[in-house]
Amino acid sequence: MARLASGEIAIIDEGKRFTFRPSFRSLDNLHNDHDVFELWTDLQHGNKERQLFCAQTVFEYFLTDCHVDELTPLMGAYTQLEDDEGEIELIWQDGTMPQADQTIIAFSLLRNAIQGKPSVKAATKSDNESHGADRELFNVMDYVWSAQKNLSLSLDEAWALTMHEFMNGMKNHYPDSFIDYDEEDAKVEALLKRTGKA
Repeated sequence: MARLASGEIAIIDEGKRFTFRPSFRSLDNLHNDHDVFELWTDLQHGNKERQLFCAQTVFEYFLTDCHVDELTPLMGAYTQLEDDEGEIELIWQDGTMPQADQTIIAFSLLRNAIQGKPSVKAATKSDNESHGADRELFNVMDYVWSAQKNLSLSLDEAWALTMHEFMNGMKNHYPDSFIDYDEEDAKVEALLKRTGKA
């Protein structure tokens, strides 16, 4: 496995390369069909079956260089078996990638896709819109428009960016005004450790 500077993760399995790229377009497609914050939570705290489902979902949306069907030998899948009485039974067949690795890699991809502070990446619907339940929102278009405006990119180029590339681009173009929250958090944590408060 190779983790690339763009936020991509590439896996070579039995001579075949699988590249997973959390571009804004892929992230938007994923979030339109699934709640990325629910996937985020379930990858960390869900039961094993839910974690596996979430991992496979993330892999399917971020896969760039192969067809989704080609993931089955890598990740595993349910297959239908018919017993002697004609009853159909679903049996899970493992892929070549261990299930624990699938969860960790999918979580890393999702983290690469939505890195940053919650105040930057999320808002909460009002009670009226969510029928009493708070729901985090993620509007990828905010980043796409910002990339177009601030990084002088075309719409297609902006959609193709990963969050990691966007953050680095903003940091390079506006070093005095752009706050890298991950970097700031690391500095604070290091200071707390040095002073014995962490």
